[in-house]
Amino acid sequence: SYMVVGLQFNKTAGEDDQSLDLKGQSSYRPSPLQYEQSPKPVGGIIIACPHSGRYYPPELLEASRLDQLTLRRSEDAFVDILFNKAPSLGADLLVSTFARAFVDLNRSPGELDPQLIRDVLPSDLEAHSDRVKAGLGVIPRTVGEGMAIYKTQLDRHVAEARLTEIHGPWHQFIETC
Repeated sequence: SYMVVGLQFNKTAGEDDQSLDLKGQSSYRPSPLQYEQSPKPVGGIIIACPHSGRYYPPELLEASRLDQLTLRRSEDAFVDILFNKAPSLGADLLVSTFARAFVDLNRSPGELDPQLIRDVLPSDLEAHSDRVKAGLGVIPRTVGEGMAIYKTQLDRHVAEARLTEIHGPWHQFIETC
């Protein structure tokens, strides 16, 4: 069984937790993470898969100039499945559900890209990191070989809402482990 931000559910053999359906996800919004605790922990090991998320929210798909298959180039595809036996071997498993193209959990919340997000101030020092300049901030501007994700710039409040909904809970969860 998995804990999904306070909810328990059982996984049946062969069932995938995250839909790979490239259409029709509009009525479903998952929790930002899935956590499976090992029944026999060994040494406090947690395997984190921050880039395995396969949920592409409707607002991302609508704002994107790319199709979902192209957006998936930023995923660490199926790494969560590669490690799905880890809990039976003594390690806990933490998996992101949202796509990396929506929010990159391995970035600082201050790595906001001024080319993508309106109202990022020059005093926002992390906005000038090499990763941000390359389009790989906390809200990525590009995927793959530098392909632009969005049709237009995003308002800062949109970026902050993503950080509040997804980035914050992920990092808060890690800090409590």
